[in-house]
Order: sequence, then C-alpha cells, then structure tokens
Amino acid sequence: VIGNTLGGIMTPFIAIAGAIFTLLAFFLQYKINQQVKDQFKLQQFESQFYEMLRLHRQNINEFSIEGYDFFVDKNSDFAYKEKKVTSSRKVFVTMQTELEAIIDIYIMTNNNVSLSDKDLKCCYNVFFNGLDFHLDENPSCKFLKNLKDARDNHGWYKSQIPTYSMKSRKIYNKTKLYFNYKPFSGHSSRLGHYFRHLYSTVRFVVESDVVTDYSEKMKYLKLLRAQLSNHEQIIIFYNWICGYGTEWENNKNKFFTEY
Repeated sequence: VIGNTLGGIMTPFIAIAGAIFTLLAFFLQYKINQQVKDQFKLQQFESQFYEMLRLHRQNINEFSIEGYDFFVDKNSDFAYKEKKVTSSRKVFVTMQTELEAIIDIYIMTNNNVSLSDKDLKCCYNVFFNGLDFHLDENPSCKFLKNLKDARDNHGWYKSQIPTYSMKSRKIYNKTKLYFNYKPFSGHSSRLGHYFRHLYSTVRFVVESDVVTDYSEKMKYLKLLRAQLSNHEQIIIFYNWICGYGTEWENNKNKFFTEY
C-alpha cells in the first residue's frame, strides 16, 4: 500500500521531469541544427566569395595589350620596330601614365587651366573610349588634334627611326608617354568587365544576410582590397569621379567611404 501510494504520488513528477528533459533535448537539437545551418550558409558565402576573388585575380592575369617598341641595331644608326606586349598588373601602371598624359595635354592645350569635373570627364572619356571615337565626332577639336600628334610621334610612321629619336618619340611637349603600345586607343574592352566584377564582389559582401556584422564584412573586403595595387585604386577612383562608376559612392551606396 505504501509503495502504491509513493508510486502514485511520484509518477506525475517523474513524468513532468521526463517531459522537461525531452523538451530540453529537442531545444538543444534545434539550436545545434541552427548552428549547422548557419555554418553551412557561411561556408557557401565564403566559397562564393573566394571564387569571386579568384576570378578577380584571373581577370588581372589575363590583361594584355599588344604594342611595339623600337630596338637599336648595333650595326646601324637606326632602331627597328618590334612587337611588345604589356600584361598583367603592369597594364594598370601604363594606364595611369596614359591617363595622366591625356590630362597634361588637355591642360597644355587650354593654357594651364584648372581642371573642372567636366574637363576631367572629357579626359577620361578619351582614355576609356579611345581617341578615334571622339575624333570622328569632333575632328576640329585642338585638344584631340594634339593627342593625335602625340600618338603619331609615339608610334612613328615607319618601321624604323633614327637612334637619336628613341627617347624623344615618347615625350610630347614635356608630357611623358612611357608605355609601349598605341596611345589613346581606349580601354573599355578591358576595364568594363573588370569594374563590373569588382563592384559585384563588393556588393555581394556588403549586402550579405549571412555576414551581418560590420567588422566581419570589413574582414572580407580587406582581403579584396589587398589584391588591388596602388595603380588599380587610382584607376577605380578616376572611373568613379568621372561619372562612369557612380554606383560605388552615391546617396544609396557608400562603398568608398564606409568600406
């Protein structure tokens, strides 16, 4: 009788305790499943991010500009034109030189005026789309004519030049044209997909709902920025300030100032 009484009294408590422990077990399993799910999402995010990072490096490695240079023949007084290829990150070094040469010639043409945003955009348009594109539309423009003269002098009109002209052909009224390809031919075919992919990578991180903490986003974006040379950053800045890459920094996006 005593045993039945104790059993009757204790059974509900034991059942309640069992139910509580069962609920705790389900709750812990739920939390573990959530952690596994979050970890899986993070792995997916990182996998896609590193793949985009790999594609960025691949884009850089595939950059190539076929050009020319003149090499001195020791047995004569002439230098002869030969094929020259500028590739990989060196392309951005020459791009910066070329863009700054365009700006210098613009300033020289306009008697050393201070550049406005409109003037800078005019220079970048030539750099991005090419001289011929603008020369066809405005053949009487003095600035474009000066660019054409500089290009003709750089490339020479024959396959050989006197050795004393080797250095002078790369200098146009004190403007240095230190690169080995036809100047002012445009870079839209190279830079277009480069900028689009870079922007997509940054936006992928910034707008991620997997990595939500600012410091965590910065951790990934610092990895991306570490891949950019100084010359790349300069070209990206010019692309934005001249009105092409306005999505980098505007009323909606603050990718430059915040990240």
